[in-house]
Amino acid sequence: MTITMVLLLVVSAILFVAFLFLILLGKTNRWVKIISSILIIGLVSMIGLKYYQLNYADRGIYKKVTERNGYTLIKKDPVDIEFYIKSEWIKDKEKKEKIINKKVAVENNTIILLNKVVNRENDIYFLFNISPKMNYEKGNFIANVTFNEDGSITTVSNQIELYNDEQQGINIVQSGNGAKSNFGFAISNEDYDKIKDGFFVKNSNFSLYQYQIN
Repeated sequence: MTITMVLLLVVSAILFVAFLFLILLGKTNRWVKIISSILIIGLVSMIGLKYYQLNYADRGIYKKVTERNGYTLIKKDPVDIEFYIKSEWIKDKEKKEKIINKKVAVENNTIILLNKVVNRENDIYFLFNISPKMNYEKGNFIANVTFNEDGSITTVSNQIELYNDEQQGINIVQSGNGAKSNFGFAISNEDYDKIKDGFFVKNSNFSLYQYQIN
């Protein structure tokens, strides 16, 4: 149980006890009862929502699965992901940062989103978010990190290839992995002509994971 849930439970209990105490003393009027009831219902609803998020929502299940908290997690085969970056997401070089949030691929219950494109001084940076859709009892997803038995996470070396419609290779000047398998890479401004009409991304960093509740 998280600190937030404990605090919500404590506050609910205090309000409930105070409400009962006032009733026993006969010092409550109609509006006090209504307001107290609304507060108690609101807090109970918040506790219920928090419990759902921690145990049944994608983020909560993912956290438990990857920490092997009540779940068995097995790393399976490597998975290659290939997708296309459209020219419309690149062409506006006047904007320093362009929020995209477009789905570029779906693989094994995992959505890959192009989050944003950042025009920096010497390069263009592409940032991707990973969103696994989790099931409560069992399922699978992909990740570009290794979830170790002790709960720690090991990142993998980046294996990303870029090429355009004419099969010209595109150099990556910077790359990195972040939380929840998010990743990104940068392309030099000198290669803008190679990518301005769109380009392909082949990411070989991912592995398939299978999980099941204990």
